[in-house]
Amino acid sequence: MRSWDEYGVENGEYLDAEPHVIVEQLLSGRSRETGLSLDARHWSVFPLRNGKVVRWRFYGTRDEALEAARLEQ
Repeated sequence: MRSWDEYGVENGEYLDAEPHVIVEQLLSGRSRETGLSLDARHWSVFPLRNGKVVRWRFYGTRDEALEAARLEQ
């Protein structure tokens, strides 16, 4: 986190893809070194086991995240 003057993650849409949770995440920040801004969106896939997250993967689109969750079942 030392690389960032500002950094934030805002969660958007949540999808129940049992046994996964898929979360839209909006990233924002500003690089300490270059001053460049970051504004990005990705979709995180969290497989659950016994109610706990066992892994975290992220994808560029909602469809990619849904397909990955489907393939992991």
